[in-house]
Amino acid sequence: LTYPNENTNSYSLDLQLKAKPDYTHSVYWGYDTDTVDGKIYFEGDSCVGKISITDCKGARFLVSGPDKIGHLIKITKLDIFDKKISFEDITGGCSFNNQDWGSDKTVWNGYSFCYTYFTLDFDEQQKKIFFKDLGNGYAPDSSYVDLQTKMKGIVRLFNNHRGIVTSDFIYNAQFEGGEFYEHNDGQLPASHYLSPNSQKLFFNATYDALGDKVIEFTHSPGFYLFENPGNKPQPPAFPFGKQAYSDTNDDDQVFSSAKGTLFYVDDDSSKQKIEIMHPLNTIHAMVEVSPDELVCS
Repeated sequence: LTYPNENTNSYSLDLQLKAKPDYTHSVYWGYDTDTVDGKIYFEGDSCVGKISITDCKGARFLVSGPDKIGHLIKITKLDIFDKKISFEDITGGCSFNNQDWGSDKTVWNGYSFCYTYFTLDFDEQQKKIFFKDLGNGYAPDSSYVDLQTKMKGIVRLFNNHRGIVTSDFIYNAQFEGGEFYEHNDGQLPASHYLSPNSQKLFFNATYDALGDKVIEFTHSPGFYLFENPGNKPQPPAFPFGKQAYSDTNDDDQVFSSAKGTLFYVDDDSSKQKIEIMHPLNTIHAMVEVSPDELVCS
């Protein structure tokens, strides 16, 4: 999942496919759920070491700081003897080194470029780090996190399953889908924007076990968006239906919101891409009518 952040060009959150004990497959956060540094931890998750709490060195966790700006933070040092911990902001490119930690330690990163704030709980007896508070972009109950894009759109990622995440128990690291909301610039009625209280684009990642055997993306952008049986009214935020990208490419489809956000979807048998191009301000079509005779040649 790649998107432009306010402070960076773009950054990615990894997804991995993994077989479950019943031989079905699920999609999980991270590039390697068998290792600590290969996972991505969310608010409400815990990293548990096998030998000691230092096994959690390398853990990456997702912070949504002020203005819901996303930060992927990595623990680069975890020393139980001098009680020092260091962090690297992978998205911002800065570090926060040799901080003291205890039973309940608040860590604050005061860099102007990578400003963020989070709280971690350390339990040496249980060999556990609890990702207690990862920023105000999370819901009060940690059930989702909002991440703001460079053009002030919002990517909401669901986090209903949270708790201990280890190589032996990765259920809480499952990818649960998300939604996209537009920035309301005030140029349209509120109901004409994609928003939590109106219409939204829902997306999810699943495994195609019968066909291409890859991770595929499904989407549900509106009840009457793609098909309109009985000429029922189109929803105001999605007035334009899905169309082939071009005369020679109907595997890729494109549709637009009322604001002018473009959605490109890989719509063939192997649906491996959804691309969203969201403008900061509403796009208006302009038509000029010439008083002279129009001549086409």
